[in-house]
Amino acid sequence: MKAVRRIAIGLVLIVSTGLSAAAAAPPPVEAFGKRPMISSVVMSPGGTHYAALQWINDKPFGRSTC
Repeated sequence: MKAVRRIAIGLVLIVSTGLSAAAAAPPPVEAFGKRPMISSVVMSPGGTHYAALQWINDKPFGRSTC
């Protein structure tokens, strides 16, 4: 009886996940040609810091370091 219940719950989860994924709207065409907001990411040799180039209004804003 427990196995039947687990199978039923699994099927409900699979069907509900599939329906929500099918209902999602596709991204607009413009999203594929857009420049990423962050690019040129590099890590420090020790792996504790990174630097990245930020793009704002399709222009490089400056280096962001952390």
